[in-house]
Parts: sequence; structure tokens; C-alpha cells
Amino acid sequence: MQTNGNHPYQLLFSEHKKQLHTLAEQLGTFAKDPAQADWLKKINDNLKEEKFRLVVLGQFKRGKSTFINALLGEAILPTDVIPLTAVITEISYNPKIKAEVIFQDGHRESIRPDQLAAFVSESQNPTNQKHVDKVILQHPAKILQDGLILVDTPGVGSIHQHNTRLTQEYIPNVDAAIFLFSADPPLTELEQEFLKIIRPIVPKIFFVLNKMDYLEADSLQRVLDFNRRILKDLLGETQEIEIAPISALNALKAQMNHSPEQYARSGLKDLEHNLQHFLIVNRGKLIILSNAERIERLCSEQKNLIEMERRAQASSVETLQNNLQKFEAYIAKMQRHEQRLTFLLDGLKSHLIEYFDTETGKFQQVAREKILQEVLQFIAQNHGLSIPELQKQCENKINNEIVDQFEPFRMGIEKAIKERYADEIETINDEVIEIINQIYRYSAQLFELDQTTALPKEIWRFKSQFYYRTWEVVTSLDILEKGLLGLLPKPLFLSLFKRKLPKVIQEKLDRQCGRLRADFLYRLQDSNRQYLFEFNEAVQKIHHNITGMMQNYLEIKKKGESDFSALVREQEKKQKALDAILGEIARIKQAWNSAPQAALKQD
Repeated sequence: MQTNGNHPYQLLFSEHKKQLHTLAEQLGTFAKDPAQADWLKKINDNLKEEKFRLVVLGQFKRGKSTFINALLGEAILPTDVIPLTAVITEISYNPKIKAEVIFQDGHRESIRPDQLAAFVSESQNPTNQKHVDKVILQHPAKILQDGLILVDTPGVGSIHQHNTRLTQEYIPNVDAAIFLFSADPPLTELEQEFLKIIRPIVPKIFFVLNKMDYLEADSLQRVLDFNRRILKDLLGETQEIEIAPISALNALKAQMNHSPEQYARSGLKDLEHNLQHFLIVNRGKLIILSNAERIERLCSEQKNLIEMERRAQASSVETLQNNLQKFEAYIAKMQRHEQRLTFLLDGLKSHLIEYFDTETGKFQQVAREKILQEVLQFIAQNHGLSIPELQKQCENKINNEIVDQFEPFRMGIEKAIKERYADEIETINDEVIEIINQIYRYSAQLFELDQTTALPKEIWRFKSQFYYRTWEVVTSLDILEKGLLGLLPKPLFLSLFKRKLPKVIQEKLDRQCGRLRADFLYRLQDSNRQYLFEFNEAVQKIHHNITGMMQNYLEIKKKGESDFSALVREQEKKQKALDAILGEIARIKQAWNSAPQAALKQD
């Protein structure tokens, strides 16, 4: 990601990503089976589509847009003297600069990059009157080349003010976040509240102090020390909080003047280095290793099949017929394991829903009391409003308070369930890999082979995203018939109103939690169905390959053919190629299983 000199793991990541593409293509030359060809396509798609998400957060006028412009190397994002509207801007790589607006109704419109301000600035799109959902910007900046997506966000504020887009789509799924603040003023109460919400959700937050050029060295050090203490106390951290001092404006000027020395002095070069280290070592390692193991698995399957082919060439027609019957019976037996897997997956689903219900109960108990106190305080502070206006304002207050309480809970429970699902599915996956290896071992026994190549472990990754629109909370306050409310004396109205509030709040919380529960349940069931489908697909693929091979040689032998020298030469050539691919995979895995771990300890 560095402008001047790449981070060593970026080079390693880029090199190995390209190499895995090449190895998948080499393996594809041997893939006669359509299922294997599909897997190779999935591998290449995974390598192309896997992205790093880096969200830039900060309050208005902290310099977020200037900071991102500095990373891109030009002043392409608009800056404004008044806050930008609540629109997300997503920036990804493309050799040519392109911009597209996605509206809330789903339609898209391509625009010129110099038209961005018309859709994201408050001055040209006040209160988002154009109903923009988000803006997609594509840019040829070097920092984006390896799959980094930069996400520019509205100024940090109350969750409900952002239509929850930020918390729904980005915060629970980011790889890291930049939290940008400046020397003057220090961290505001609003920023501190937002940090407390997102800190348990985001894997890594880089704290960045902008506008360091406004301060002398001694003053800068005092400001850094002061903010470290605030953050450490706020977040309950036991280790020292790292804050990177930068000047985004000086960094942008340096980029536009092509001055590496000035860019280094701005502090952004060191920050890029640290970002690169974290993203590549943590996220990049997963991308490389998961796809390397997929290629390794396909190679191992091919090697096993070649060994069986060689034995089939030397087998009699009778032996092949007997082996075929035995193997068909064994596959039928192994497919019955689907019942046990279904039982395990159903148990996992029930366990996670039980966990959700327990955590939801705890959340509602706390949230209900907090929301009630906030609304009662609001009523006390707005006692002079008319009954209709007070009712309207209370309705908005309840809805906003529910969103502000509910969204942090939703993000936390989503992360917790994803992590628990991933941990427990790994144990179930051990059984699946053992079943598949048993099939290979049995087929080896049929052909009197000493052993077959054990398949590497591959996790079915849980990628479900729990999209949920918290704004569905907005409903009318059915506390009393509205026609009757206006006729009541105000003291009686307030007495009845306050008495009904706890019930109304509870009903709205129940509605929100119920919708989320239904969504989680659907996603878990869908993931379990996908898991069983992939299990059956894996067994069917082995069944197809091995029975197809036996049937092929059975037909050849029935025709009386016995010269397999050409086939043997082809098999030997294929064997050498597979061994070479496996050797390269082993080297790639070794690189990421050793060096990056050592590097992590240096953080």
C-alpha cells in the first residue's frame, strides 16, 4: 500500500495470489471432470473477489476526505465547509476513474467524478433529498490494487441519523477501521460514545491524529499523551493505545507534488506501512491459505485417482466388476452419514438460537429501562408542548432511542453468532473430511494400494450477512385512541401516557428482536442446507470419478485391449505435474504459516 516501496508482505501476497491463479490454470488442463473444473473456477473467483474493507470514521471536519484523497494521490473526493450528507462512498480499484451513484430505490446512474459533490455534499444534496444510498468510486491508486476497498463515511453521530447503513453493511464486516480525530478539539463525547459501540465489533482500529502540523513537537506529544489516556480509560485497554500523528493536507500536497520526502514527513507513509502489515498478514493470509488448500485438495484427489487407474489397468474384468459393486454399496452406506450431519447441524442451530434468546433477554431488560428513562426525561424537558406535538415528538424519541440501543446489540450478537458458528462448524467439518478420506481409503483397499493421499482440511466458511432494516421500528404510538387524547386534560394525558410507555417500549423491542431472530434462524438454516449440499456434492464427485474410471477400464478390457503404454506415459506426465503443483503449494503455505506469525508478534 505504500507509495514509495512496497511492504514485504504486500509483495508476498501479490506474488502468491498470481501464483495460485497460475497453479489453478495448470491443474485445469487435467480437469476432465466438470465438478473439478467448477471448483477451479470457484478458486479463481475467490482470488479475484476477496477484498479488504477499510472504513474511515471520524466526526465532521476531522479531515476524512482529505485523508482519503492523500491515499489516492489526488483531490478527487469533495470537501465542504459544512457537513457532508449521510452517504457512504465506497472506493475500489480500476485502471480508469469511474463513479456510480446507487439510489435507495435500487437504480444506478453513472456520473463523472467531478459530479460527486452533487450527491454527497450537504450543500448540493441537503438532507439527502436525492435519496442516494451510496456512491461507488473506482480509482487506479496503487493502494487499491490488491483488493483494498476504502469506505468513506458520514461524520460520526447518532446511529439512527445515518439510516443505519454504516452499522448494517460496514461496521460488522470490516477488516479494519481508521478513526480520525484532530489535535483541537480533543475527542468529543459523541466520538467517545461511538467508539464504545464499535470497539468490540471491529477487529482493529487505527487511531489517527490529524493536523499534527498545527502543533509544535512538545505540544504534539502532550496532545498524544492526553488522548492516549482518554482512549485507554474509555475502552478499558490494558495495553498502550497507539495513535499515529499525521497531516493529511501535507500528505495530499506531497502526493500532488510527487515528493516522497514530504510524504514521509506527513506521517502517512508510516501509517500505510502499518495498515499494509495488518491487512495482509491477517486477511491476506486467510485468502492465500484457504485457496492454496483448495488447490492442494484437488491435486490430492487427482493423485489418488491416478494410482487407482494404474491398478485398474492390471485388474481382470471380474475383479473390476466386483470392485464396482462393492464400491457402489460402500458409497450408499457413507451417504447415510448425512443423517448424522443433519442432526449435528440442527443441534448447532438450536444451540445458537438458544444463545440468541438468552442474550436478547438480557439486552431487553437493560434497554427497556434506559429508553424509558430517556423518554421520561424528554417529557419533563418539553412539558410545554401541545398534546399532539408532544405525542409526535415522543414517538420520534422512542424510535430513535430503540435504534441507538438496538444497533450495537445487533452488531455484537451478529459477530458472536458468526464466530460461534465458525468454531463449531470446524468440528463438524472434521467428521466430513474423515468420511471423505474413508471413501478414498476403502477404494485403495479394493485395488490393494498401501495408502492414498489424505485430503487437506477445508472449512466451509460461513459467509451469511444479516441484513436488517432497523428503521422498520417506526410505527405509530398506539398508546390511546388519538381522537380521545386531544380531549383529555394535560395532567390526565401525561399520567396515562407515562403509564403506557413501558408496554409500548417493550412491544417495539419485541418486534425488533423478533425480526432479527427470524432473520438469524433463516440464515442458519440456509447455511446448514448449503453445508449438506456441499457434503453430498463432494461424495458424489468421488463416486462419479472412481466408478467412472472403473467402468471405463471395464469397457476397455471387455473389448480385449491390453496395451496401456500410452496411458501410462500420460499418467506419469500428469503425476509429475501434480507433484510440482503440490510442491509449490507447500512452499506457499510454509511462507504464510511461519513468517507472518513472527511478524505479528512485532505489533
